[in-house]
Amino acid sequence: MQKSSIVLAMGLCTPFVSVASEITVTEDAPTSRIIGGVATNKNDWPFMAAMVAKFTSDTQQGQFCGASFIGGRYVLTAAHCVKGIEPSEFDVAVGVHDLSHISSEGQRIAVRSYYMHQDYNNRTMKNDIAIVELEHPIASPQVQVAAEADVNNLNSGDTLTVTGWGRQDAYNPSSFSNTLFKVDVPFVDKGTCQNLGLDYFLIGDDAICAGDLVGGKDSCQGDSGGPLMIKNGNDYKQVGVVSWGLGCGNPNAPGVYANVGHFEGNGWIEKNTANVSYTQNTILRTRSGQHDVHLPITNFSAEAFNVTDVILPAGVSLISNNCNTTLNTNDVCSIDVRVDASVALASSDRTTLKVDTNHSVAGDLLMNVVYADAKPQPSSGGGKGGTFSLAMMLLGLFGLALRAKERHV
Repeated sequence: MQKSSIVLAMGLCTPFVSVASEITVTEDAPTSRIIGGVATNKNDWPFMAAMVAKFTSDTQQGQFCGASFIGGRYVLTAAHCVKGIEPSEFDVAVGVHDLSHISSEGQRIAVRSYYMHQDYNNRTMKNDIAIVELEHPIASPQVQVAAEADVNNLNSGDTLTVTGWGRQDAYNPSSFSNTLFKVDVPFVDKGTCQNLGLDYFLIGDDAICAGDLVGGKDSCQGDSGGPLMIKNGNDYKQVGVVSWGLGCGNPNAPGVYANVGHFEGNGWIEKNTANVSYTQNTILRTRSGQHDVHLPITNFSAEAFNVTDVILPAGVSLISNNCNTTLNTNDVCSIDVRVDASVALASSDRTTLKVDTNHSVAGDLLMNVVYADAKPQPSSGGGKGGTFSLAMMLLGLFGLALRAKERHV
């Protein structure tokens, strides 16, 4: 079974279908939104967030993935949205409805760090979940994260809602529109989803399925990382994160979503929103040479803690460790290491050093050194015209991905 993925992840992902050389976009191209959905009202989804490329001040053109604000300094998104990029390369716009109105709607915040699931697999799309840490806490309505029981109590056919700025026509890669859309999709139980065959048989406890099996209602490219929700009285709980699917809105091909209840239940979300800040992924664009890496740890939590051990992998040596005293609230310490890339990355794209602490929630901090291919430079032309839109160019630049779509041929 041959696959090709539309996740353009700078050489880190499986083979992909390139779009940049095939697309011609004009200013009056039709807008493209969630499949079978409707436009939302301005204040309906105040916790909705857009992930936006740093190099453009145009939030509308720079948006590449969705996310949801879950409180404090954190938003929830998909791992494939952040794989292979630096926190300094994107911002998050929270509470915006019309991406062209960021100056009057919501707020655009810089990113301090992000935390992908350590066992995310970009080929199977398992554990496709990530937490993005904002530069500072914000005051904004937040979505309630579903508990494991909330997801386990879903019945086939229950109505769920997904929101995003993604395509309405999977085969029309037009310029990205500005307003947020939503669509109601029925929950599909795991057994039914697995029995659909193809990659659906791989669905495990880390994911859930939702979509009309007749077709016509779905999330699509551009909606990645956004929330799938269930009505909870007058409010909503987030049960999923937009991850992947086979096409968009096709019959017997529901969307697949990271199972938020699963990651809430096993403590992953709590651990990665514990207000202990660090650099999870240091990216190298080469597999050779010596590289000095600075790894600060900041305690934004109310709990004082100590670093108890630093465990280094082959090819990584300690330069200095000033994390030898108790970290009280707002204290910062740092560990400096030297990476011999030819050794550390000899057999894998990632090597991991482990920092143990006695923090009650963030007991071990896994810090990766990751190899990623060099990125092309942004075109000086910019804009939506020419051979491809800025939104499409972002895919090649960041590997940021729309919804990861697996297409079987």
